[in-house]
Amino acid sequence: MKKIKILLVCALLTASVVNAAEVSETKTAIKNLPADSIDIIEPEEYEVYVAVFDAKKLDGIPFGYVVLERETLKEKMRKDGWKDTDTFMVDDFNRKNEKAHVLENKFPSEYRGLTIKVRENVHNGKSILNWNKEPASLDSGRTSVSRVGFNKEKTKALVYVQHVASPEMGVGHYVTLQKINNKWMVVSSGIGKIF
Repeated sequence: MKKIKILLVCALLTASVVNAAEVSETKTAIKNLPADSIDIIEPEEYEVYVAVFDAKKLDGIPFGYVVLERETLKEKMRKDGWKDTDTFMVDDFNRKNEKAHVLENKFPSEYRGLTIKVRENVHNGKSILNWNKEPASLDSGRTSVSRVGFNKEKTKALVYVQHVASPEMGVGHYVTLQKINNKWMVVSSGIGKIF
């Protein structure tokens, strides 16, 4: 019995050391990323945005013709939010989304039947729920995205997308994607918020 207890303690200690090493490796890898990978929205992120809206799989999220808010959302995801979510990807997602970033109209255009544009002439600092002071053309609601988090190999991605149709109606989804045959594909999603 004493030998079994000793073996169990050894196994637990070994597992703890391995887990600590993996966490340390992830943190080191993220710290060693170039600084501009945080502040500049990469072309790969624009490809992910297009894949999300082209999939037409998210309830309450527009597709076909999408007008995005000019700034990305400051969204965070808990590491235990989903089973089997890559820790590096969640860390990359959270780090990139510590502040809002300005989107540009740099969306790949090879997708037929899909147009994505960034909303123009909206002043910084306006709440997306300030409905009464906006032009009538904005009455269809507000669609926003977060920055995209990637795994180390850039073969998996995590993004948050939300659409608020009115002050009391909207939905947000966490979306995971995988690169298959050099093209991003939505593999799963989960509701993050309901307004």
